[in-house]
Amino acid sequence: KPTPDWPTPAGMLVNGRMQPKKDVRPGEMFGHLDAYLKQSRTRLAELFKKYDVSGDGELDLLELASLLRDLRLPGVGNADILYFMALMDADGSGTVNQNELLSS
Repeated sequence: KPTPDWPTPAGMLVNGRMQPKKDVRPGEMFGHLDAYLKQSRTRLAELFKKYDVSGDGELDLLELASLLRDLRLPGVGNADILYFMALMDADGSGTVNQNELLSS
């Protein structure tokens, strides 16, 4: 299915000044996730459970944001987090379940 064109954030406002940022691409995020899993010898299911703080089997926006920020992606901002949520939330529920994360 076609992916809509998403606007690319130009940067972040820091102390009243626009600071240009590097583009964070989906492949880069998944590459960081893969490297993190290998380095920490963690399985994706364990990682999902760690960030599913509510224990409901879904990552909400705050839980996903925590996961993405802990991957230490350069310059990941709120717009990027919303973008990745939209990318991974296949059923449109506003959350990401483990199957959606795996299939991303």
